Amino acid sequence: MLEKILDEGTENDDRISFSDPELIAKGQYKSDPDRIVRGFKVFQKKHVYGSTIFMLVLVVLAILSQVLAMRGENSDPTFNVMLIIVCVFVGAWTALRPYNTLKKIKKAVETLGDSIYEAEIYPDRVKISTIYDAPLENGETVDTEALASSEKEGDEAVEGARINTVTGEEEEIPATIIHLDNPAVEVTECEDMYVIYIKKVNNYVIPKSAFTEEENEAVRDKLTELMGVRYTAG
Repeated sequence: MLEKILDEGTENDDRISFSDPELIAKGQYKSDPDRIVRGFKVFQKKHVYGSTIFMLVLVVLAILSQVLAMRGENSDPTFNVMLIIVCVFVGAWTALRPYNTLKKIKKAVETLGDSIYEAEIYPDRVKISTIYDAPLENGETVDTEALASSEKEGDEAVEGARINTVTGEEEEIPATIIHLDNPAVEVTECEDMYVIYIKKVNNYVIPKSAFTEEENEAVRDKLTELMGVRYTAG
């Protein structure tokens, strides 16, 4: 399913035919740890906190049900107490999970270099390419935008060329193309960035400073027209 929403570009991207090839906005930007973290917080607020609160409510109800069961029975309450303890651990894990995930994101982005990306926004899609992928000390390279892509393991490749400082070989990186007309894609426009969600799991952050004021206006109008309620200004 995700492959239908996200496409990996190729060397022949320019020859791919789309329904409307008109380019609305195009610009380059550097990876910014603070922006990545803030974008992930927006993602959590929109798609994580609600489910977390729901799970905590279920945990509280489960605990209350066991307390009432203990009061209404004269049998050994050991089993009920064990269930209550399990519920407490589940509740604590559920409550701390968003915080722990955000903590891992913050720690990861602190060690990253300044990767450079290029974003192209079309009427029905967004293309994110890598111009320069910053290397780590061990010679490996990391897609900094993909670090904040989800609370699950995995990353998304972006286009460009990078040099592995260990092998000295150039590595090709395919582009990420996000189809905005897919119902599983949502966009939140913040004061200084666009946060794109995919299936309420992955998210990408694009700074508005990468585009001109006129381009941002055009992007806002197109997203409103194309996406409807899936586009929000937060």
